[in-house]
Formats: sequence, C-alpha cells, structure tokens
Amino acid sequence: MLLILEAIFDPSFLTHAHGFRPGKGCHTALTEVKRTFFSVKWFIRGNISNCFDIFDHKLLLHLISKRIKDKGFIDLLHKALKSDYMNQEQIFSSDMGTPHGYNLSPILCNILLHGLDEFMLDLQKDFEVQDRNIDSRLHNDSSYKKLIYVRFADEFLLGINGNRADCVMIKEKIGDFLLKNIKLNLNLDKTKIINAKDEAAHFLKTTIIINPLDNRPIRMAPITKLVNILTEKGLAKQGGKPTRSARYLHYETHQIVKHFKQIWLRLSTYYFFADNYSELEKIHYILKYSCIFTLASKLKLKTAKKVFCKFGRNILIRDKENNIIASFPELPLAKPKILPEPLT
Repeated sequence: MLLILEAIFDPSFLTHAHGFRPGKGCHTALTEVKRTFFSVKWFIRGNISNCFDIFDHKLLLHLISKRIKDKGFIDLLHKALKSDYMNQEQIFSSDMGTPHGYNLSPILCNILLHGLDEFMLDLQKDFEVQDRNIDSRLHNDSSYKKLIYVRFADEFLLGINGNRADCVMIKEKIGDFLLKNIKLNLNLDKTKIINAKDEAAHFLKTTIIINPLDNRPIRMAPITKLVNILTEKGLAKQGGKPTRSARYLHYETHQIVKHFKQIWLRLSTYYFFADNYSELEKIHYILKYSCIFTLASKLKLKTAKKVFCKFGRNILIRDKENNIIASFPELPLAKPKILPEPLT
C-alpha cells in the first residue's frame, strides 16, 4: 500500500515539502533555507498540533479516492486506519489519526498537507506584489513583498519580507485554512513570529539567523541546547563538565565506547552543514570524556590519565586476538565539504 501511494502521489507533491519523501529529508529542507531565505525580515516558525494523531479519516480517504478509483484499495486502507493497535500493553482504536510508528503515517500526512502546500503557493503569489527579479537595493522598499515556505512533515518555516502586520495576517490565514479545509489546528505555543533582525528561528533542530552583513541565512548547530540535552542525559554536569554515566557501567568495555562514539557520529553527521561546525568540538569533548570517566569507574582506574595509558589517546579496545573492536579517536573538526556516508 505504501509503494502504491508513493508512486501515485509523491510526483505531484511540491518541492517545498521535504518530510519522509524519497531523496528528501531534513538536509534538503535546510539546503532550501540556505538557498532561498536571503534578505528576509521575518520568520514564522510553524507547527501543526497533533497532525498524526487527529487527522480526519473521511477527509483523507476522500482526497485519496480522487486519484485512486479502486474501491477495494480504499476499503482496505479504511480498515487499516481503523484497526486496533497496542501501546504500552493497552489496546487503542480511533476514527482519527494513525498509530505512532505506523509505516503509512508519513505518506498519509503528506497527502493531507499537500493542500496546505498548494494554499501556500497561492498565498505567496498574492503576497508578492513586485517582480521576483527586482534589484536587491529595493529590498528595503516597504512595498517589496516576499514569502518563502519550506515544510517538513508537520513543521514549517516561512521567510517574509514585509512588516509584522503582514506576518500576523499570514499566520491567521494559515490557521483558518488548516481549520476549515484540513480540520487541523496550528500549535499556537510553537508557532511564532520572529523578527529576523533581532532573533533566530529554530527549524529541524537547527538555529537559523540572517547575517546582517550580506542578508544571507546562516545555519548553526544549537550548541547550548545540545549541551543541555547531554546534561539531562547525565553525561555532563551543569555548565557542560563531562561526568561518568552510571547507567552504562554494566556494559562491556567495547559496548561503552561504541555507544558514546555512536552519539557523536549521529550528531556530527546531522550537523555536517553547520556554519559553526567547529563549535561541535565541545560536544565531542563532553562525549569522549564522559566515555573515559565511565571506563575509569567501571575498570577502577580512577583517573582519565590511567584510561589513556591503558587504551591510548584514541581509546582503542581490542579483543583477545588483538583486533580493534571499538575506538573513540580524536576526530578532525574541519567542516566536511560533502555529506558523510550514512550511518548503518
């Protein structure tokens, strides 16, 4: 069913929709931000409330039946949507939304929100009152309007050249459209109007700011937030000082090293594009020394120095045949020029 829905619907989705699509993802969405969000004066960071949980089955099936005339397929999809599911040993059944982790959820969400993408395209055309090729020196002209839109699943980011009243109007129009046409609501707590001159927008776990020197977007890894997350997970003390993690003391030595290194690899791979990539050195330091302090505690080595003496600077863990089975090397922190190989 997933293959059929993707084959029929994905080619008609707009390029601004990046969530859960072949060849697209967080990185392509953030690349579009870098390419198109120059000279914007305002951001609107938007979020749709409980999109996967409460969307209307009848509306979705109506949209799908416009393209798929096979009644048997539609009936089967309807049964799949209504089927019971178990979560934490409780059985649930609903006439709205899909179960968490349901493999059809992403494509169904995109089918439903394709209407929002088309609405935003029309709104963009109505809002932009001057030619797209207008000279850049006119960007400060109060009559110059621009609206840029990027969406990833139920999260979207707008870049607007206009005034705050324009932003309020656009936000209200989006909210009205979602409620009347898709029966969904904007999450008002997470949907914010942001002055791009004074504040940053946070989109797909990335901090977006407009460089005042050339009016181009800068995409940054949120270092402070990442440090706070590692602190909450017990890998650092307040202020970002690494500490041992008692929860991993029962793991084998090589498992501890692999675990901490894997966290680093996932973060560094995700933020390979960040303009402040070198600042991830702080994250690497916390993870590596938390790993070292955990090893010191497990092996009763007491100090980091003794761990380095036993395993070397790159924390090489060997098996009985002297083969390296885990390591946590000092990684080069120069910004990669291309996306690293996907993690397996």
